[in-house]
Amino acid sequence: MNRLTLTLIASVLAISAVAARGDVMHDILDGQYNAKTLSVHEQDSILGNLPAQRYRLDYTDKQQIYRHSFVANYWIIDTQKDTRKPLSDAPVRDAVISPNGKYIAFVKADNNIYLHKLDFGTEVAVTSTGTAIWNGIADWLYEEEFGETCLMQFSPDSKQLAFIRLNDRDVPETSWQMMLGEGHPKTVVQSYPRAGEKNAQASVQIYTIANKDTRQASLSEDDDRYIPRIQWRSLPGQKKGDEPVQQLAILTVNRDQNAMEVFACNPASLVCTSLYEESSSDYYVDFSLFDEWQWLSDGRFIVLSEREGWKRAYMHATNGRQTASLTNEERDVTALYGYDEATQTLYLQAAPASRERVCYALNMKKNTLSVVGQEHGWNSLHLSDDRKQAILAHESDQEPIAYHLLTLKDNSKKELLNNDALREQWQALGLPAKQFTQIPVCGQLEACIFYPREFDAKKRYPVVLLQYSGPASQRVTDRWRRRWDYGLADRGYVVVIADPRGTDAQGRAYRNYAYMQMGREAEDQLAVAKWIAEQPWSDSHRIYMAGWSYGGYEVLRCMCTQSLQADGTPLIAKGIAIAPVTDWRLYDSGYTERYMRRPQVNESGYNEADLTHLAAGLKGELLIVHGNADDNVHVQNTWRMVEALINADKDYQMLVYPDDNHFIREGKHYQHLHRQLLRFMEK
Repeated sequence: MNRLTLTLIASVLAISAVAARGDVMHDILDGQYNAKTLSVHEQDSILGNLPAQRYRLDYTDKQQIYRHSFVANYWIIDTQKDTRKPLSDAPVRDAVISPNGKYIAFVKADNNIYLHKLDFGTEVAVTSTGTAIWNGIADWLYEEEFGETCLMQFSPDSKQLAFIRLNDRDVPETSWQMMLGEGHPKTVVQSYPRAGEKNAQASVQIYTIANKDTRQASLSEDDDRYIPRIQWRSLPGQKKGDEPVQQLAILTVNRDQNAMEVFACNPASLVCTSLYEESSSDYYVDFSLFDEWQWLSDGRFIVLSEREGWKRAYMHATNGRQTASLTNEERDVTALYGYDEATQTLYLQAAPASRERVCYALNMKKNTLSVVGQEHGWNSLHLSDDRKQAILAHESDQEPIAYHLLTLKDNSKKELLNNDALREQWQALGLPAKQFTQIPVCGQLEACIFYPREFDAKKRYPVVLLQYSGPASQRVTDRWRRRWDYGLADRGYVVVIADPRGTDAQGRAYRNYAYMQMGREAEDQLAVAKWIAEQPWSDSHRIYMAGWSYGGYEVLRCMCTQSLQADGTPLIAKGIAIAPVTDWRLYDSGYTERYMRRPQVNESGYNEADLTHLAAGLKGELLIVHGNADDNVHVQNTWRMVEALINADKDYQMLVYPDDNHFIREGKHYQHLHRQLLRFMEK
């Protein structure tokens, strides 16, 4: 019996063994090992944070728009009369109930805001500016890159509605065709500003309900800035016993996203004064930290900022002046959950080790810092409005998420939800645990390794290098995440995940390693691949690399810039690039310019990052995958790359999923995709 026959028999036996215990890969892709979770609404209900209002909202017939946004038929539930009636005569989006429970603001398909008055059952139009003007809701860019769909807020006294208006009239459009419907292909058109192109013009409007009057906040003229957030805050009255004064905080970010300013707007005069400024000549400014700010009843506020090199908390006076630095450690504070004014305690989350998140109580009066909950894994808090209780969510790689109700005074806790049955089901599979490590290249890179069952260090295994690698991202985390990495290990692969320089939770300078030079982190992934090839357990001729979106960009860059091994074979034998960006000039302005600034001021950086210029250097076997209806990374990226490969006389394989978007989840596409990826690696 020859060696080839023996190899085939061994392969058949290995496949049979996998089949006998069930297809772990298939179950992972189907979400069988996803943990049960509590929604924010459910947690608020447990904590008593929900206002005791007569009316509540429900919706049916949900239709997705972009990643988060959707339209639906909304229904008003009258809890006193036990009745249910439609909110409007057509599907709407982003319905919001006022604090006093008397009004509901929502947006219709014409992108205009409407107000439903619950006492009278009437509906009035707040705006009438047309579909190219987005009132109170996010356009594609704001939703995707600033993480919001609803851009309107009632004032705490319910007398006014503030909203952001986006004018998309000058924003360039892109389009694609949907191929699977009846008749001719349907063309989809989308406003999509690419790096350096015209953005939406943003302004802040304040609608006064009593007189149906809408006026614009008086900000400085700048048609090219972003206004990603507005936030009402209450200030104490001038005299004791006076009602709080309403004020609107407006966050603005310049086009290059290296400067932000927060304005305090008087809703009566519409005059805006500067409350806070932050800028950097070397890095971008992280606008998203504004979401963590804590507004205190006496007018002070707590800021989270990385202006001193690490994400830290600072106390600021009512007029914006910094009065104290609250955290000084060289570790990132990653969330601020709330401030208890009675005990002067700030509840926060930090990263003592980059892969972990731990919750703390910082008592400013006693100057003490104590752990709340677990000291390992991934922890988060959700506080009650009175700051007396909190829900602790804890998980780790070997512990699916569990929720406990904490009494903050004595840290006593009561279990609310566990996933013990899921953990036992997973443990019964007998899969090796993920092993955290540091790979000694490019300093020390945080990594984790998945080994096959019955791993023998004296044998050589094929290795799959999985990564994302994008700026401020993080894949190496101590969380319950069941992806195809475990499935690959179950099929006999060693799987390595490494976070290169430029990823999160290790300080500002580390996060900005590839600032103005996106793609630079590929050097780190190639160094990891070289380290893998040197390990006694790796088959140096079967090192594969895969990535999605930015990870797909990283795969292509590594495949086109890698060197050959001593025997003349590529270091990375096969690469899988899914939905890759290939030229950052083709990607959206909000994301790209945050890390690269505009092409007009960083032409060399964009030229260096353009993969079509590197196509002639491709080594190894390449598979490119894309959905033709990808609204995020347009398939044009892939068409341009394959044309460059063709012109360079380079071979490649390609998979296109019809009428599917960036996530390739339509119908049976997701399972089909992973089956093709396995075949590509195993053939």
